[in-house]
This record gives sequence, structure tokens and C-alpha cells, in this order.
Amino acid sequence: MAKGIKTGGRKAGTPNKKPNIAKLAIQDFVDGNADRAQELFERVAEENPSDALKIYFSAVEYVVPKLARTENTTELTGQLPHITVEIVKPREGPTS
Repeated sequence: MAKGIKTGGRKAGTPNKKPNIAKLAIQDFVDGNADRAQELFERVAEENPSDALKIYFSAVEYVVPKLARTENTTELTGQLPHITVEIVKPREGPTS
């Protein structure tokens, strides 16, 4: 079989039905319980604030995008400057 040539199955771009059925079932469950979410969250918060924070931050991830990790690479040329750090005991007496 040549690479990239489709010979059977669904036509290109046709969505798979099973994941869509599951997705719709989960969506119906979420929509059906949305009005109880605040009440349930408050109940958890009263009993265990730590668990409430975990729930809150897991929900926030769906609303506020996570920051992408970035890497800064800089090519250093030449010799790095010499840095001297001197630790001095503070003077005793009144401070302003």
C-alpha cells in the first residue's frame, strides 16, 4: 500500500461516531448538573477547603489558558564579567 493513499473505511474528514456519542452523553450530564455545581462546591468548601481549591483550580484550567513554557537561549560570546559578592554584618544601633 502506498503511503498516504486511503483504501477503505470512513472517507477523509468524516468524524468517528462513537467518540461523538460519548462526548454528547458527557455534555448532557454536565449541562444537566450545572445548576447544582455551585451548591456542591460550597458543600465541599465547608467540609474540606483544600479539596475545594483543587476543584476550583481544575475548573479554571478550562477557562483561563495555561501559559506556555518558554525557553530563552542566548549565545554568550567572550568572557563573562567577574562578580564579587561581599556579605557584611549590619551595624547595630537605631535604624531610620
